Amino acid sequence: MPEAPISYQQAENLSARLADKLRRHLGADLPASRFVACPRGGFIVLGMLSYCLGLEKSQLEDPAGGEGPVVVVDDCAISGAQSGAMIERLGSKRIVFAHLFSHPRLRQNLVDREPNVEACIAAKDLRAYRDFEPDERAAWAERLPGRRYWLGVAEQLAFAWSEPRVVMWNARTGRLEDRWHWSSPRACLATRSVLDPPFPEGEIEGVYDLPSGVLWKRDGEAIVLWNPQTDHVYGLEDIACAMWRSLMSGGDLEASAVRLGARYEVEEGQLRRDLRTFVDELSNLGLLVEVGPEKALVSPTETWQ
Repeated sequence: MPEAPISYQQAENLSARLADKLRRHLGADLPASRFVACPRGGFIVLGMLSYCLGLEKSQLEDPAGGEGPVVVVDDCAISGAQSGAMIERLGSKRIVFAHLFSHPRLRQNLVDREPNVEACIAAKDLRAYRDFEPDERAAWAERLPGRRYWLGVAEQLAFAWSEPRVVMWNARTGRLEDRWHWSSPRACLATRSVLDPPFPEGEIEGVYDLPSGVLWKRDGEAIVLWNPQTDHVYGLEDIACAMWRSLMSGGDLEASAVRLGARYEVEEGQLRRDLRTFVDELSNLGLLVEVGPEKALVSPTETWQ
């Protein structure tokens, strides 16, 4: 099951740890080193590293300049596809990879297979549940383009800004799929932006959230939810989709009712009853969980029926 996304504070602490490791490795080469980021999470980490290491502006501008190595920064490396692309881009330059998270075997393979890579450093190891068997590895190597340095099942890591891009093989369709999200829109900027929700000025504590392990994706104007425990997939369209997006935007049922009421011409009491029914149905299917105290929409003596 995926854990809570790495917060900005945790990322700052990990960046400081990564900076210490880089300082020890680079030594006297640090002032002559140049730094580049793997799009897009690498830019966030590089920004933190630049302050931790006291980098000069010139060290961030031209990777071709300087006599030291080029340090390639990323938030997470899983199979190494972006690493391979950066190696091709940088050509014959000495390269040091710096990740917040990566698998030890990936780091070792990068050093062993690429003559220009002198080191691969991570603040923390990416946990792996298993390596692929030879036949499975060969099948995935055919499915995936570019250079890959490790293939296996890794932990479902996420950051407050994004999820690392991963792909899944759909045996039913015989196709790769990479649009499934495992982070709640409440906890991750990139997934929240997928929904185009309102971004309030103040922080609004949400009452409802996705249960751990439930995957979701946007399919056009619809939302698709997948519960791997039951292997059931559910599509939410039209008003059901709008209800789910509103619940994920924060607040309680009252806040969701207000947001939806501004969009749909539905009698207020009926809208609240429909929302309550919708929440109960998703909860019973294991697709929604209550995470905070809900403000009562009616007095204790009233009912929704």
